[in-house]
Amino acid sequence: MARMRGRVSLWSALLVLCWVPGCFRVGFPGARSDAGDRPLEASHPVPEASADHRAPEASADHRAPEATLALDIEQPWTDARGQDACPDLSGPPEAAPPDGPPTCPAACSGGCPGGTCVVTGTAGPVACPDGVDCEVDCLDEGACPKSVTCGTGNCLVRCGGTGKNNQCGNAINCGAAASCKIECLGSGSCNAKITCGAGPCEVVCGAAGTQGQCANIVDCGQSCACDVSCLGSGSCGAQVLCPAGCDVTTGKGCSSSPPGCQSC
Repeated sequence: MARMRGRVSLWSALLVLCWVPGCFRVGFPGARSDAGDRPLEASHPVPEASADHRAPEASADHRAPEATLALDIEQPWTDARGQDACPDLSGPPEAAPPDGPPTCPAACSGGCPGGTCVVTGTAGPVACPDGVDCEVDCLDEGACPKSVTCGTGNCLVRCGGTGKNNQCGNAINCGAAASCKIECLGSGSCNAKITCGAGPCEVVCGAAGTQGQCANIVDCGQSCACDVSCLGSGSCGAQVLCPAGCDVTTGKGCSSSPPGCQSC
C-alpha cells in the first residue's frame, strides 16, 4: 500500500512539472496563445506548392473569347419618328453630260458651224428651222429663185456676190425672226417683197456699181429698230415702209437713229 502511494506521488510530480507553459504548445498558422496576442509558431510548417504542382495557366486555345461589337452599317439610323437621323447632305445628283454635240437639222445643208444653221443656195424654197440662228447663202448667179423664210432665231440672208446677179427672185420673209439682216448686193437681186418682223431689221439694197435691187416693197414698219439703205443705182424702186417718224431725210430708206426709232 505504501508502495502504491509512492507511485501516485511520483506521477503527480511529473504532471506538475509538465504543466509549465510550452510543454503542450500546439502550433497552427495564425493561432494565438492563451497568454497574449503573440501568434503561436507552427510546429510543422506547411510546405509551399512546387512548380510541378501549380495550377496550369489557361492556354491561348482555351481562353475565353474576347467580346466583339458588330454594327450593321448598311441599315440607316432612324429617330423616334422613324425618319432618317442622318440626312443626305450630298445635294442633288449632277446632271449627266450630253451624249454629243447638238443635232444639226436636216435643212442646214451647209452644216452648223458654231451652232448656226447654214443653208446654201437651192432651186427650191428655203425655210430656216425654228429655235436656231440661221444664215441663208444665195451667192451664185440666180440662186434661191423661190421664197426665203426665216425661223424664230436670228436670221441673215445674203443675196448676191461679186459679179453675181439676180439672186433671191422671190419673197423674203423674216417676220418671225428675233432679228433679221438682208443683204441684196447683186444687180437685180431681191426683186420681190421683203417683210420684216417686230425685232431689229436691217435691209441693204445695193452697193456701189450695182443697180436694181429691192425692186418691190420693203416693209419694215413693225420693227423696233429699222434700217433700210438704198445704195445701188435705181434700188428701192417701190415703196419703203418705215416706223412712224423713222424715214431718212434724203432719198428712200429708214433709220433707227432719230429719237423714238429704237425701242428694242
